[in-house]
Amino acid sequence: MMSCRKLTIVIGCCLALCAASVAAAEGSEATRYQELTRSDAAFASAVGAHRRGDLDAAERGYRDAIAKDGDFVEALVNLARVYIERRELSEAAAWLDRAEARHPEYPGIAAVRGLLALQAGDAAGAIGELSQARSVTPRDVEVLTNLAAALLMQETNREAIEILEEVRQLDPHRADASFNLGLAYDQEGDTPRAIHHYKRYVGMARRDDPQRGRVMERIEVLAAAGAPEPGRPRIELHSSSPATSTRAIAKGGTKQ
Repeated sequence: MMSCRKLTIVIGCCLALCAASVAAAEGSEATRYQELTRSDAAFASAVGAHRRGDLDAAERGYRDAIAKDGDFVEALVNLARVYIERRELSEAAAWLDRAEARHPEYPGIAAVRGLLALQAGDAAGAIGELSQARSVTPRDVEVLTNLAAALLMQETNREAIEILEEVRQLDPHRADASFNLGLAYDQEGDTPRAIHHYKRYVGMARRDDPQRGRVMERIEVLAAAGAPEPGRPRIELHSSSPATSTRAIAKGGTKQ
């Protein structure tokens, strides 16, 4: 039979082991918290650079965030956006594949796959991906704007106009929605409405937007002719690619 002294020693050892385990767990949790804090800081810096148009700094920041937290799905998806903006589409696809392997439920993946297909000129693929994204986030103005852009590639103008009018109700200050409305009415041959929406776009667009000058030229052509030129306007479709700025997936990998 174990003596009281031996029992006390055994209990003391168990308590010491428990305390050590708790301390180790707390230390591990603290280390993980610090890693996530550092990854959030790197991500925030990358988003700022992305919005300024500094794609090199954005790439470095997103990669840094991912190095500190490999499950940071927003950083993975935003890095794919950087490569889409550079027209490095195969690299973008690889990062989207990695994001999907880790978080297949994340709705932003389908949205950016749609943007990727749009940039590749694959209207049908873009419509499929963006329709899927819309079914999950029906009021996401980026998804709606890009879906309309894909429909315009197929000259499905009336459906695109309906979606873009919905976007205007949700966010009346989106330059890309006004651009695409102008293009839709231009393709429809409705010169007054095309000019109206093109002008709204010019008023809202950034000065360094590469489309701005071409749209101003198109306005002059339409205004001088009084009727649209036959065929498609010689300006590229305009699709948005804003950087997601928040961590939607919690630190344990589940929705917050």
